[in-house]
Amino acid sequence: MTASAIPAPGVVRTRREVRRARVLGIVYLLLALAVLFIFAIGTEGNATLELARPDDRFGIPALTLPAAAAAYAVVALLVAAGTVQLLRGFGRWTNRVLAALLLLVVFSFLTWAAAGTSLSLVGMLRTSLSLGCPSPSAP
Repeated sequence: MTASAIPAPGVVRTRREVRRARVLGIVYLLLALAVLFIFAIGTEGNATLELARPDDRFGIPALTLPAAAAAYAVVALLVAAGTVQLLRGFGRWTNRVLAALLLLVVFSFLTWAAAGTSLSLVGMLRTSLSLGCPSPSAP
C-alpha cells in the first residue's frame, strides 16, 4: 500500500465526505445482516457453479463449495468493510470497495440459489443475453 492511499493525519474532509463514509458503512453492515438472515442461516448443502458447458473447447472444472460457509464469509467481509468505512473510510478506494462488495453479495445469492444443486453460469449468461438482445424479425 502506498503512502498516498492512507490519509495523512490532520487531513480535513468535508462534511459531505464524512456523511457518505458513514452512510456507506451503515449500508455495508445492513447488507451483512441481510446476507446473514437470508442467505446464510438455514442454508444447507454444497453449491456447484458450472463455469463451462460440456461441449466447450476448453473445460473449466465446476466450482463446488458449501453454500452456508460462502455466505458466512461474505458476511464477515461486509462487517469488516463496514467497520473500516465507519472508522476511517476507504478514501479514493470507496467506489471500488462498494463494487467489490456488491459483487460478493451477488455471489452469495448465486451460491444460495445453487445450494444442494448445480447452476450453470454460462447457461444463465447465454439465456440473459438471448432474452435481452432483440433478434431480427422474420419476414
